[in-house]
Amino acid sequence: MMEGPGHMRGMLRGLDLTDEQRDAVFKVFYEQMPTVHDKMKALRDARKALREATTSASFDPQKVRDVADEQGKVRADLSALHQDT
Repeated sequence: MMEGPGHMRGMLRGLDLTDEQRDAVFKVFYEQMPTVHDKMKALRDARKALREATTSASFDPQKVRDVADEQGKVRADLSALHQDT
């Protein structure tokens, strides 16, 4: 997952990029930040929903599957975004 500017510096270390290349990389990274932020919020919400579904007094296996599927979709979106970057 993409963590932030510090993570980006670590990824670029040793690549000997020009200033122009470095600027281009950071431009892509910062353009995607709002999308990543939204996906991370969705993942946090999905985790909470799954925790609530699995600890509910009225356990519903189908609801647990549905919530787990949603969490999986968000994780897949984040993974695809990361690979696209």
